[in-house]
Amino acid sequence: MNELAPSFTNAQQLMARYPQLGIPHFQRGLVWNDEATALLLESLYSGTPCGNIILWRPQTPDKFGESCMPGEQFADLLVDGQQRTRMLYRALAGTQEDDKGWCLDLTCEPSFGGLLAGDPRANLFVYTAMDPQKRATRYQHNTVPISDLRAADPQVWLSRCQVRVKEGTSPDQIEAALREVRSKVADMQLQPLFGVITLQERDGRYGIDEVVSLYNRINSAGKRVEAE
Repeated sequence: MNELAPSFTNAQQLMARYPQLGIPHFQRGLVWNDEATALLLESLYSGTPCGNIILWRPQTPDKFGESCMPGEQFADLLVDGQQRTRMLYRALAGTQEDDKGWCLDLTCEPSFGGLLAGDPRANLFVYTAMDPQKRATRYQHNTVPISDLRAADPQVWLSRCQVRVKEGTSPDQIEAALREVRSKVADMQLQPLFGVITLQERDGRYGIDEVVSLYNRINSAGKRVEAE
């Protein structure tokens, strides 16, 4: 069996494993910005493969890393894919700072093309205030929280999120666009877009030296891990 052959999983399954994941001491901290996270969410939304996640399962995980969620026991360490996994958890688990969260900008959604008043904006996903009244002016209309798209009655968020529909647009057109968007949002967490590779330390394989060497090869364009 090829231990480097990935098994594919979806975002929902990956997020369910999150409390049991850790960060190796040799890994860098979070460096992704909102733009990178927005592009990852867009990949999920469009069904684009999101690359491999490489996990390391050492015999003594506490010796080599710390939990992604302080206080939780963990078995696997994120050798590659830390940025994607941690930022995805923040976005999809609904963890917010200062009442902010990830929202979908309907002006960039093809299903709503030509149905909404207002010019298209730059990104399909934007990190902004959950309350439209607290947002910057440019995001007060036509931008809906992901959590609302997953759970709330469409008619509720059409009103609460101040979605502006062009005059002459029929209710049937809006209903069809709503169904399409809600289907895509539901599928974001269900499509197997992540390849997961687990390296288990056993029989002299995948000790710390071998895993650090692998990490350095993967990240050959960045700064190498120092000896300490």
